[in-house]
Amino acid sequence: MGGIPKPDVVRSHTIFSSVLLEDLVREMKRFCDTENFGTEFQSPGMSEEDQRAISTLSDQTRKLEVGYKVPIPWRKNEPDLTCNRQMVEDRFRNLTKRFERDPAFEKDYRAAMKKTLDKGYASRLTDAEAKEARYFLSHHGVYKGPKLRVVFDAAASYKGKCWNDAIISGPALQPSLPAVLISFQPASTDTIVCRMDRLPFGATCSPFVAIQTTRRAATEANAPKEIVDAIKKKMYVNDYLGSAPTAAIGLQEAIAVKDVLASADLHLQGWRSNSKEFIEEIRKNMKPANSPTPSLISEEENGKVLGVAWNSKTDTLGFQVSELENLEYTRMTIASKVASVFDPLGTAAPLIVKAKVRLRELGTRGLKWSERISESDQSWWEEWFATAQPLSDFSFSRCLFPNESEIEEFQLHAFGDASEEAYAAVIFLCH
Repeated sequence: MGGIPKPDVVRSHTIFSSVLLEDLVREMKRFCDTENFGTEFQSPGMSEEDQRAISTLSDQTRKLEVGYKVPIPWRKNEPDLTCNRQMVEDRFRNLTKRFERDPAFEKDYRAAMKKTLDKGYASRLTDAEAKEARYFLSHHGVYKGPKLRVVFDAAASYKGKCWNDAIISGPALQPSLPAVLISFQPASTDTIVCRMDRLPFGATCSPFVAIQTTRRAATEANAPKEIVDAIKKKMYVNDYLGSAPTAAIGLQEAIAVKDVLASADLHLQGWRSNSKEFIEEIRKNMKPANSPTPSLISEEENGKVLGVAWNSKTDTLGFQVSELENLEYTRMTIASKVASVFDPLGTAAPLIVKAKVRLRELGTRGLKWSERISESDQSWWEEWFATAQPLSDFSFSRCLFPNESEIEEFQLHAFGDASEEAYAAVIFLCH
C-alpha cells in the first residue's frame, strides 16, 4: 500500500504464530455466540482512539510518485517493546524443521519471500543495521487455494507484549460482509534480517489503513461519484465485488474502478465473472503480459468469493466442507472442522448452531482442548458431520431478483424464536 515512516524498527522473517489459551477461549466464545463470527459490521460511531487514528492517517499520509506513504497509528508515540529476537530465533528453528518435513511447503515459502524482496515490500539490512534491530515481526504461511500467502504476525507476544498492543486498530470501514456478498536465500537456511517497507497485513491497523488509503486514492483521482461510491460499498478491504444488470454496465464500472486504483499503484487482479463477454472485454483491457503488475483472469468455474464458494458458470453460491477422514475427535479438532464451514450469510445457521451449542457444552464440562471426547459424544458428532457433509452439494442462486423489472410489490415476512440454548430470527423478502 505504501511505505511506513520511521523504518528503524526491524523485523526478522520466521514462521508459526503462538495463540495464548485465553485468546483461544475468547475467540471460541465469540464463535459460539454469533453466526457472524469474524464478519460483524460495526456502527458508524467512533471512539476517541478511532478518531485519532483517522486524524493521524489524514494528516500524515503522503502521495508518492508511485503509491502512498502511510503512518502507523500508534496509541502513544512509538512503543518501547522488549527485543524479541530470542522468540524469533526459536521460531526459525521450527521453520527449518517443517521445511525438512515438507519440501513443497519450503519451495512455496521461499518463492513467496523472494517476491516480497524482489518487489521491494521488504529490504535486507546490512550486518551493522541488523545488530541494531530492536523488534522483530514473525510471520507464517497460509495457503489461499494453491497460492501461499505470507501473513505477518504482529500479535506474537513476548514477555506479555506484542506489536499490536501499541497500535490503534482504527474503525471498521469495510461494509458488512453479507452486504458485499449479496525472507530467505534460495539455498540457505541462514537467517537474514529485513526491514518491512510496505504495510504488513498482520497488524491490527492494516484493514483500516488499507481501506482509508484506497478511498483517499479514489477521491484524489477525481473519480466520478458513482465510482467512488462503488469503491466504498463494493470493496471489502482489497476485494472488489460488482454486480450489474448487463455485462456492458458491469464492465464500464469495473474498468473505471480498476483504472482509478491503478493510478495509485493499487492493482486489482484475479478477475472472475459469470459473463464470458465481461471476461473477454476485461482481458482486452489488461496490461501487456510483460507488465510488472499484470491483471490476472481466473478461468476456473469453481472458486471462492470472500470465502464463500461460487460457481461462476451456474452463478450459484454454496459451501466447501473439508474431508473428515482420520479425524481425531478432540475438542480442538472438532471446533476447527465446524469453524471451517464458512457461512457469513447464515444460510446453514439451523445446522451450524447445533454444533456450536454442543461445542459449548464440551467446554462447560471442563474438557481440555487436546482431550478426546467420550464415545457417546463421538457418536453425536459423527452423525452431525454426516449431516453437514452434503452441504458441499448444496447451492443457491447468487442473484436474488433475476426478473426485478417484473416485480410489482415486495413484502417482508419476519419470524423469531428462542430456546434455552439459542435464539434466532429469519426474514423472508416476498414478491
